[in-house]
Amino acid sequence: MTDSKEGKIIILFYILLSVLVLLIYSQTAGFDFVNYDDYLYTLDNPTAQNGLTWEGVKYAFTGATLVPNYWIPLVWLSFMADFSIWGVNAGGFHCTNLVLHLANVLLLFTALRMLTGRKYESAFVAALFAAHPIHVESVAWVAERKDLLCGFFFMLSLIAYARYAKNPSWQKYILVLVLFVLGLMSKPMLVTFPFLLLLLDHWPLSRMGRGWKSFRALAVEKIPFLLLTPLVSAGAIVYQKKGGAWVSMDSIPWSLRLLNTLISYATYLRKMVIPTDLAVCYPYPATAPALQWMGALFLLLAISLVALKYIKKAPWLFTGWFWFCGVLFPVSGIFIIGDYLVADRYAYLTFIGLYLAVAVSFGEFLKISAVNKKAVALASAAIICGLGFSAWMQTGYWKNGATLFSHTIFVTGPGNYTAQLNLGNALARMGLYDDALMHLMKAHELNTGRAEPVNSIGGVYLAAGKTDPAIQLFRAALKIRPDYPDAARNLSIALKEKAKQNQSIEPTTAGPFPLSRR
Repeated sequence: MTDSKEGKIIILFYILLSVLVLLIYSQTAGFDFVNYDDYLYTLDNPTAQNGLTWEGVKYAFTGATLVPNYWIPLVWLSFMADFSIWGVNAGGFHCTNLVLHLANVLLLFTALRMLTGRKYESAFVAALFAAHPIHVESVAWVAERKDLLCGFFFMLSLIAYARYAKNPSWQKYILVLVLFVLGLMSKPMLVTFPFLLLLLDHWPLSRMGRGWKSFRALAVEKIPFLLLTPLVSAGAIVYQKKGGAWVSMDSIPWSLRLLNTLISYATYLRKMVIPTDLAVCYPYPATAPALQWMGALFLLLAISLVALKYIKKAPWLFTGWFWFCGVLFPVSGIFIIGDYLVADRYAYLTFIGLYLAVAVSFGEFLKISAVNKKAVALASAAIICGLGFSAWMQTGYWKNGATLFSHTIFVTGPGNYTAQLNLGNALARMGLYDDALMHLMKAHELNTGRAEPVNSIGGVYLAAGKTDPAIQLFRAALKIRPDYPDAARNLSIALKEKAKQNQSIEPTTAGPFPLSRR
């Protein structure tokens, strides 16, 4: 194949990938924020709303960790830039997410071509990454800018490492390290990046050679990356504990964590093959059924043994499988943050390894088979189109908080505390107080030990002008959680309204709806 024809094919792939992303996600330009962390980063944060300023930059690097429980200064700077460009238009924030995902898709195609030299397999992997519905959460959710920025620097790191491996120099090495640090400043998910580089050294870069000496040299090469990993991991744990998101061993013991981790890995595999019943939050299981964890253990061991057995004959299986296992490990369930075991957003970078293993295996099969190549191309296009349509449908649920959490309850059932709470809050913001109370009462019924539903119910009463019961509810919320700032703020508002009523001044309920800030 001539260089001219080769170049035209690659350009065609770039165009097709771009069209695919735009067809799925351009609808988000008309979407609103959702009441699930979006407001924490945007409308509830006056510093961010001021746009890119020197004070904002200082806040991003030093003062913003108490809000999302992460040190993610680049994410904050991106939101400030959005405010400078778009103002308070939620569609503009969604457009930024769309552009970042599009960039990540194209950069992934570039990186895999450079790493593997396989343009068709690389294009198929990039298309899966663009169209798989499990990635909708990372793109359509404004608050998950973390995934997109982290992914952006991750893709650039892969490209830089491919260039370094081909012709090493200290300048190229420093560039990889800098991009890695920028990725960590976007989301701590990249802590396993040094491990991933060793996998790439095995395949497709073939840098391992033979013997312990070769591996040791490559491991020493990764020491600067490895030194940052425990530092970032420890920082993430500290911030999560400060924010109350870290789940202690007393709450969920090691035994249940380990068994549920097995189940979570199997669940992600199922979602890759059959991406149905996707939701923004899945309740953490109270038990780990023996049949489930034993089946998951068997599946994981079987795939791992196959990958190890064919480590030389089919090294892409080893790299792809352990890419998935390794990158997912920090969020697999051993360390628990929040009320969930599985989250679609954690698949954003982890599934690339699985896509790669499948694509290259299929490409190798085609080399030795008599299957019609045009039929294979049509079948591949059909798979991508099917996934893309499913992703387009899934994206539509992110139009606003009400549509998102209504769908979540439909998928996960009425026993989903987080979904009930947030649907109630979303409906209350829309002024649908009776419907909101129904879901907030259900959330309180599901978890009587949480202050958030009590505070939100009080917010509904306050917005409806029922000051006395609102005051009682805010005090009840503070009794459950004395350090709850939302309830304290709302109690202050309610007491001021009560004082106005006592002075026969018309009460006002103008301003933001006083709900739990999620």
